[in-house]
Amino acid sequence: MDDSKVVLWKSVAALMQKHYGRENLTRLAKDCKFGPATAVRLKEGKTSVGLEVIDKIAKHFNVQAWELLVPAFDPSNRPTLQPLSEQERRLYARLAEAVKEIREEDR
Repeated sequence: MDDSKVVLWKSVAALMQKHYGRENLTRLAKDCKFGPATAVRLKEGKTSVGLEVIDKIAKHFNVQAWELLVPAFDPSNRPTLQPLSEQERRLYARLAEAVKEIREEDR
């Protein structure tokens, strides 16, 4: 599983490619209204960026913030969340109960 900083950068890079035609940290920083050093930190993944930065990026590119943290994010085929069906909800409840019973037996 990829580190969330790597996933975030790959998503931002994909959005820049789609919207700018190339990676452009200077334009990203200007358009998203944060400093160029923040854009560099984002790319290098050496330090975390705050939720404010993620929100600014998402707003600028008209995506949801959570989408930027989905591995293999594709701006042309954005991820969706689907609610559980009633059958899935019952199945997960039964699985959770079975896991609880197994853990109690192991004690």
